[in-house]
Amino acid sequence: MRLLRDLVTGTKESGRGLILTGDPGVGKSVLLQYARSVAAGDGLQVLALSGIQAESRLPFAGLQQLLNPLRQHSTGLPGPQRSALLTALGIASGPAPSVFLTGLATLNLLTGRAAERPIVLALDDVNWLDEPTQTVIAFVVRRLGNDPLSCIATMRAGQQHHLVDVPAEVHEVLPLDDDLARRVLDLTATDLTSAERQAIRAAAQGNPLALVELPKAWRRERTPHATTAAATGAAVASSVPTTERLEASFAGRAQVLPRLTRELLLVAAVSDSESLPELLSAAQHLSGETVTATAADAAADAGLVHYDDAQLRFRHPLVRAALIASASVGRRQEAARAWAASLEHEPRRRVRFQAAAATGPDEDLAQSLADVAAGYLRAGAVLDAVTALEQAAHLTPAPQTRGQRLLLAAEHAFGLGRADLVGRLVAEARRTPLSPLDRSRVTWLSEVFDDGDPRDHDRVEAMVLSSLQAAAAGDAALALNLLYAAAVRCWWSGAGASARRAVATALTGLGRDRDPQTVVALAVAEPLTAGAAVLEAVHSPASGSSGDADALRALGQAAWATGDSACCVDLLERAAALMRSQGRLGVLTHVLSIQANAQVTLGDWTGAEEAVAEATRLARETDQPIWEAGSRNVASMLAGLKGRPVVEDESAAAIEAYARARGLSDQLACLCLARAFAHAGQGHHAQACQQLLELFDPGSPYHHERESLHGLMLLAETAAQVGRTAEARVVLERMEQLATTTPSPLLHVHLLYARPVLSADGDAEELFAAALAQDLSRWPWAHARIQLAYGVWLRRRRRLVESRAPLRAAADLLAVLGARHWAQRAQNELRASGERAEVVAPELGDLLSPQEMQIARLAATGLSNNEIGEQLFISARTVGSHLYHAFPKLQITSRSQLAARLGLLTGDPQSQ
Repeated sequence: MRLLRDLVTGTKESGRGLILTGDPGVGKSVLLQYARSVAAGDGLQVLALSGIQAESRLPFAGLQQLLNPLRQHSTGLPGPQRSALLTALGIASGPAPSVFLTGLATLNLLTGRAAERPIVLALDDVNWLDEPTQTVIAFVVRRLGNDPLSCIATMRAGQQHHLVDVPAEVHEVLPLDDDLARRVLDLTATDLTSAERQAIRAAAQGNPLALVELPKAWRRERTPHATTAAATGAAVASSVPTTERLEASFAGRAQVLPRLTRELLLVAAVSDSESLPELLSAAQHLSGETVTATAADAAADAGLVHYDDAQLRFRHPLVRAALIASASVGRRQEAARAWAASLEHEPRRRVRFQAAAATGPDEDLAQSLADVAAGYLRAGAVLDAVTALEQAAHLTPAPQTRGQRLLLAAEHAFGLGRADLVGRLVAEARRTPLSPLDRSRVTWLSEVFDDGDPRDHDRVEAMVLSSLQAAAAGDAALALNLLYAAAVRCWWSGAGASARRAVATALTGLGRDRDPQTVVALAVAEPLTAGAAVLEAVHSPASGSSGDADALRALGQAAWATGDSACCVDLLERAAALMRSQGRLGVLTHVLSIQANAQVTLGDWTGAEEAVAEATRLARETDQPIWEAGSRNVASMLAGLKGRPVVEDESAAAIEAYARARGLSDQLACLCLARAFAHAGQGHHAQACQQLLELFDPGSPYHHERESLHGLMLLAETAAQVGRTAEARVVLERMEQLATTTPSPLLHVHLLYARPVLSADGDAEELFAAALAQDLSRWPWAHARIQLAYGVWLRRRRRLVESRAPLRAAADLLAVLGARHWAQRAQNELRASGERAEVVAPELGDLLSPQEMQIARLAATGLSNNEIGEQLFISARTVGSHLYHAFPKLQITSRSQLAARLGLLTGDPQSQ
């Protein structure tokens, strides 16, 4: 009780969320009601919501219930947010609202009202809420921050839900101990004997609801031999779970009620409605007689329902479960037919009951369900659409059409990332006579979540063949999907040249060379040999003017694959802005992760820290573990480069073992790079060099031709320092040969450094001069490294005065980047040259957290807190809180000072 009071009154320090879990009847709802009364008594506004199993497939039904008291306050929301929210609430019509944009609107609506009067969200039976509402609530709870807004939720133990990993304390409500159970029965079952109460106490096992309800059942079945009956009952009941005993009690209570009351209870149990008029109408169709509200009196007297003039609700979810379990399949179908008859003017609801009542295939009904699925998709309820399509398939008489509907459901399940659903639906579709085009679709859907060995090149050939069949059948989109899947397989495993060529040839055969999806598939399949064609398409005027977020994402990924990091960042920053406005957080995660990779390569490490922190958070929030692992790997590389200790946890070892077992050379190469950067950042050059030689060894499991390019500069540096230049020169020669076949900027920039560092002494100066003559303004990391290497080369040849300019420039830039090891080395070399001035530049990462830095940079551009909140999917109040903490760290007092201060810290000469 104290925990609940502390939460609602704001004195609980561990967070503003509490989740109560436990078995049915254990008292979760009673505790929630207590919290509501405490909050109301303290003057807080309580927004209550109860999950209803029958409404769990109605998109945003729960959100409508929760926000109904605040709907008139939505006028202050930004246009796109207000539109998404009103559409979700059914107040306005429009395209399917993004669940995350709806979440942001909900967050801003709640925090805006909470600023005037603190709010408590009281959510009962969250596990029965519809999926979009659960996602919105999880979105809000993750962003509560310092807002005067708290959330208390209840859910049944062991049930799946979307509040996993939210910052809320989880408290299991346990059964009463034996002493408390005895005291409850002493108060509520005084008419029973001590032996009877002992038997009931043993059967109830501390469940409060059972302690209240089982005595009622006992009284009904009491016999003259009560003591013997009690002993027998206890012995039998002890082997039956408490939930089943309660259900049996409720079902037995219903069986003795009048017939019309039983009919009313049955239609209520199978329905999605609590409307008393609707329930009476359905009961009338089921019984064939007039049913009035008096039929509910007996159910209320029996403690099964609560009702008033407008609504009828079961006293506990177990009552509904008991009624459904005790009714035969035939009776449940009769109740469904009664509902269908009573909903003649509501076709979407009616068809669901018609399906439940069906006794065999029915194409008209199947098509109606397919139409309902389309409506769910428009409302953004994809999982409900998948369920409706699967129901439609099961009612479809024609086997080939049944297979098509199953595959359509599988495609939508793929969009949700539900590998389990995709696998089950595809397996069922395989048992139907599929057309060649649908067989190609099966090949693609079987691949997207495949756990097989990516080194199986026969699988690549099979996908290429399927793509040709799809293209011949006129489905270019499916052909592209198949070829992209094949290309990704080539990328992950470093597939052989023949497999990559087969994919590239098939892509060319589609005749859609400038289609962004074709471009990215080609880039992923042949990142180096097809680099010229890919980069030509990426840099075309049409690409530069695109306003399509998906096209920009594809082109940005293509630029990354071919090594054009600067173009990648430019394209993905535009894609990210569009995806933020559309509320597409799932795909935004991919964009930010790739963008962070490119920013690390270029040297924009502040931007990379912001992007990778957000990508990691969003990957966790949108349940994308592969992208979360990838983002964490980028964070590890960045930490190593900045000289921060990198401690590998068990997950890194698990990823490595998994990647080695499946030959995932891309994953292994990234792990190898992260370790090499970590070693180098700590000054452990020998270990770094060894890691990098493995990376460049074609026979090593850590070798990946494209990913290895990131390590060329560091290999040259560490090899020169530990006397392994001969081995590094072999790698350099191979990279020089590769450079004749690809225009990859990444490779050519790294060669600018590696050539002079690994060259014979007589050639080095000319090679340094050639490198420094290049425009490396977008590559500050490489530029600083070349300046440092040149300065060191000059100083060690006792050309002290000449060495100071490149060393000073390198020291300044490396300090700003946060490359501690290299910055310290530059300063040491500078002092050795006779330069006395210390170069000190604060590192942003030491001053601000990634999110504080991200918010400060946006604020410096003139954006308001509301506008920043819209971009980052947090509340305006949270933005203000971050700025409040950032100002003293930056030693400023006002927003107007941000641009100058950040410009000074990032070394932007235009701001100094």
